[in-house]
Amino acid sequence: MSPLRATSLCLLLCLSALASGCLFPVIDFEEHSTARAVSVRAQESGAYRHSSSSARALQPMAAGDRRAGSGSKEEVQAHRPSVVEPIVPAPELPERVASCHQALHQAGIRFVAVAERDAPGVRWPIRLQGPIEGVSFVAQDQSPTFAILDCRLAVTLQAWARDLRRAGVRRVEYFSMYRPNATIAGTDTISGHAHGLAIDAARFVLHSGAVVDVRGDWEGRKRGQAPCPTRPDEARPGRLLRTITCSAADRKLFQVVLTPHYNKAHDNHVHLEIKPEVSWTYVR
Repeated sequence: MSPLRATSLCLLLCLSALASGCLFPVIDFEEHSTARAVSVRAQESGAYRHSSSSARALQPMAAGDRRAGSGSKEEVQAHRPSVVEPIVPAPELPERVASCHQALHQAGIRFVAVAERDAPGVRWPIRLQGPIEGVSFVAQDQSPTFAILDCRLAVTLQAWARDLRRAGVRRVEYFSMYRPNATIAGTDTISGHAHGLAIDAARFVLHSGAVVDVRGDWEGRKRGQAPCPTRPDEARPGRLLRTITCSAADRKLFQVVLTPHYNKAHDNHVHLEIKPEVSWTYVR
């Protein structure tokens, strides 16, 4: 076969392959490789993305929450992130009181240390003296006792406050953070409030002056129903409440998140508690 005929035959074969689509998988593979490289770079940069595996980590699941089969429309909806981007991982909690105090100082958070005798049960007691990331945390009855918190809770509130500020919140009114000898209602189990590791957030004041109240604005509070993710049919106040709550769950800022779906005792607030010694997150 002459070189000219061989070249012509090769050209015809290539054109035929393009027409039949047999080369498309090669193009798809290259596109997949590019997407995978972008994903790897995002992971290496420290960005966090909500995924099926992270959603399964929110255990134990709320009663009545059903997980659909892999790849179903329902599963994709259930695993969608609930917070405004970017989603970042929860901060590492300090292991020593000195480093915890230093972290607050470096963040510009004003506080005073509280004597351990004035806050029995709290490991590293402090009292805030100003806002965190532009968001004020204020006890509704302005009790100096209820305003005590463990320094590690303040570090977590700093991370949450960034989401609150992006959502337009300038003030969080809560019932308590520290309650001496507090127990879980109906049991003898010690509550996180007894250690200053929880906050019962009740009302959120926005920069516009509007007030969003858990008692009146949290929609669809059926007992046992999974509180997250956000519902597209909610009014704006209800969606804001669910978004800032579910964002805390998505980021695993708090290890215990109890909403009005949990029981009647939580009709008027959201309980957000850290447990530094565990890796799971309980959302109900």
